[in-house]
Amino acid sequence: MCFFVRFAPDLWSVCCVWNIFPAQHFLFFPAAAWGHSPSCRSERHNRLRERMRTKTMKQKENKKHTWGRKVLSLAVLMGMLFSLSACGHEHTWVDATCTEPQTCSECGKTEGEALGHTWVDATCTAPKTCSVCGETEGEALGHTWVDATCTEPKTCSVCGETEGEALGHTISEWTVSKEATCSEEGEETGTCSVCGETVQQTLEKLEHTPGEWVVTTEATSSSAGVRTQYCEVCGEELATEEFTLSDEEIEEQYKENCTEYSYDTIARDPDEYYGTYGKYKGEVVQVLEDGDDVQLRVNITEGKYSYSDTIFVFYEKKDGESRILEDDIITLYGINMGTVSYESVLGATITLPCVYAAYIDIA
Repeated sequence: MCFFVRFAPDLWSVCCVWNIFPAQHFLFFPAAAWGHSPSCRSERHNRLRERMRTKTMKQKENKKHTWGRKVLSLAVLMGMLFSLSACGHEHTWVDATCTEPQTCSECGKTEGEALGHTWVDATCTAPKTCSVCGETEGEALGHTWVDATCTEPKTCSVCGETEGEALGHTISEWTVSKEATCSEEGEETGTCSVCGETVQQTLEKLEHTPGEWVVTTEATSSSAGVRTQYCEVCGEELATEEFTLSDEEIEEQYKENCTEYSYDTIARDPDEYYGTYGKYKGEVVQVLEDGDDVQLRVNITEGKYSYSDTIFVFYEKKDGESRILEDDIITLYGINMGTVSYESVLGATITLPCVYAAYIDIA
């Protein structure tokens, strides 16, 4: 209440005049204590005070204090004090930061202190930095480089960051400790002239020595064969491929599969040799041509002066081949087909061994 009287003497007087608060509840200070001289009191004030005292005396006599009025008066007075001493609104606080205390966003009132920065020490690449707001101070420390060696690149001794590559060993002379082959790697040893370390390195395998192709599955005139190539040194399989026969190879293979039979053999037991491959040499005694289809009668048993014992031959001439003439000496290769019969000019039935020739060589 002293605060109120000190800063609002006029209001105190009005309260007393209106009988808002009994005068005996106030502390009265001399005017000098308020910072005023006695001359500042007007007669009006004195009259008001006198009237107040008179009323107070009457109230004491009547002893009829109304406490409800006291409470109401106190509430009004406190409200007036609040209006003089505060903002008159509920603060909207903004949290304190590293550099600012908690602050009301409406009136700007502050409370407490700024939090202060939470510093993280500077590193090689970043300055001293606040972990909360990100503010920095000073500069990065920079790397502390250790020179590259034979086995390690240039390296920062603080953070471990590297730059460039290791220098590598300097070997002036190598000694072979194990020779390389086409199946195993070799090894050689040397000493580094810079760091003195003994270094070993691997010698690459030697190239294989390819050998001849080996046929593992024979080719025929109608199907491909398979052949494999091996290393002559270690025997490792190097390659496998399919292959087909050329026309010359097919012919050569066919002729190799043919067997020389005598006339008596195929004439006496034609069924037994039916479908076998035969080879015959003889003299052509008759030629019948119908386009490329040729029928021959050939004597295949060689005598002292001439050939005898006739067989009947069917042959399909190939493009570019020469004609076969009577009295030609030929070698034929073909399939034994049993016997064939035909009627002679005199009406007799003639039966001869029969061959379907695939190839005919003219001597």
